[in-house]
Amino acid sequence: KEVDLFRHWFPLCDASSTLRRQSNAEACAHFSLCAGLGLPIGRRDAVLHGYGVDALSDGLILVIAKSANAKEFSEIEFPPLQGFGAARMQIHALQVMVQPLSPTAVRCRYV
Repeated sequence: KEVDLFRHWFPLCDASSTLRRQSNAEACAHFSLCAGLGLPIGRRDAVLHGYGVDALSDGLILVIAKSANAKEFSEIEFPPLQGFGAARMQIHALQVMVQPLSPTAVRCRYV
């Protein structure tokens, strides 16, 4: 549910948005990464389809996602690539375990 805020805290993320929320636990999202600072690295973005698992009773939240295919999600308008050297990443599997540490801190483990 926090995808729209990624751009405020995720390193190098300069844009993020929810494209479609299928349910409280399932969504399609877009994010863009840019090195900036004059580095000659092109912008990368991804459109992901994923699920969130609330396991706070065990002390964590699990996020599972992979790249969304435009043919499978034809009802969603995928954002166009923008910028010099831009390319869309294909993410075959993303698993993130988010563990709350305090009201203002979490630990993220990426698999």
